[in-house]
Amino acid sequence: MKIKRKLLTGLATILLFSGTLLTPVTAESTVQAANSYMSLQNSINTIMKDSRITNAASSVTIRKASTGEIVYQKNGEKGITPASSLKILTASAALETLGENYRFTTDVLTNGSVAKGTLYGNLYLRGRGDPTLLKKDFDHFAAMLANRGVKRLSGLRC
Repeated sequence: MKIKRKLLTGLATILLFSGTLLTPVTAESTVQAANSYMSLQNSINTIMKDSRITNAASSVTIRKASTGEIVYQKNGEKGITPASSLKILTASAALETLGENYRFTTDVLTNGSVAKGTLYGNLYLRGRGDPTLLKKDFDHFAAMLANRGVKRLSGLRC
């Protein structure tokens, strides 16, 4: 997993600092890499050959941070509008900051009590930025409350 994190971080750095942007992949595209970076080259080449990417516009240049030396390049001389490439920066920053095992959570809270199937009190959802929260999640919250005997809500007035 370290190679994937380094790869994402490297790609994000490239997009920000080298001005390399996404560009079409053609049969004439060349790949260059220093011998000491052969593992990185192989990993990126594998990713670039994935059927979900082969028809996408793409360009990669990775430079050694300390010297600026190019350690990998594919279509690096071509520049296009960044658009979705900024998602790589966001994903890289999230992976580095949150870690690969981070999971978003949403808590269901109350300041009341249940009596005879009625929740006397307020019901709160405390979200933590889950971008994947869907209607089915709210259905799950409702089912959890029903399993705890809640059939009606009677919120308190503030």
